[in-house]
Amino acid sequence: MTEFDDDIEDDEEDEEQEEEKEKSTGYEVGCTLSNCPNKIFISYKDPVRVALRTVFGFEDNELKLQIEKLLKPCPTGFAFSNNVDLQAPSDLNPVTSQIKTPGSCFTQTHFTWNLDELKKYEGQLISYVLKKMEVKEDTFQDLVDRFESGEMGAEAYLQGIEDIHIRERVLFCIIKTWAMAAGTEGAFRGAQELDLVDHFGARILITIADALETGMGADSLSTLSKEASNWDGMVEREIRTYLARIGKGF
Repeated sequence: MTEFDDDIEDDEEDEEQEEEKEKSTGYEVGCTLSNCPNKIFISYKDPVRVALRTVFGFEDNELKLQIEKLLKPCPTGFAFSNNVDLQAPSDLNPVTSQIKTPGSCFTQTHFTWNLDELKKYEGQLISYVLKKMEVKEDTFQDLVDRFESGEMGAEAYLQGIEDIHIRERVLFCIIKTWAMAAGTEGAFRGAQELDLVDHFGARILITIADALETGMGADSLSTLSKEASNWDGMVEREIRTYLARIGKGF
């Protein structure tokens, strides 16, 4: 075997490993137009997928079907579907993507989610969040107090911390999905009127800004910079500090 053959074999192994890694983190859906190479990668950790699974209890094929209904159509005008042969190479990258329209040398921005369809879930999503806010669950400080008092061992303490992290990640996925459905005005107004900021702190506003960028392309730092002026005291300071650190004084 020549050195060239070795390189080809190594490349094939790398591609196989990358494909297996991708399968373990999500799946792809393709455009239903014949010979269209466009496809979207749906991560198992995608906030919309997590929200549908948690709030509505969808699983397996039913979950994939519900996600399919929420996908924005391909720029060809055809829908994305789970039942498409995905062997063809794709010009469409995951999530917010620069995609080549078939037959055209121009590119356009493609966003994954159909916000009009997603809006149908808005009320149920925020209702789930509000109900969770009413439930008394362990906080990090609760765990610290119980650990320091000897009521909790080290293993239980570490497991408790992990459980809180998981709980918050899931809840924030639901909040992100709700924010995309509610839109800029509705999400920020809801954060104030529904006491989301009082409960979660200024980080909820950062989460909303990130969601709006994912859903419609609104730059999260610009959004936060504008929103900061609508708050005062600690909340405004936290947003300004975040912008200074992450946005380098944006």
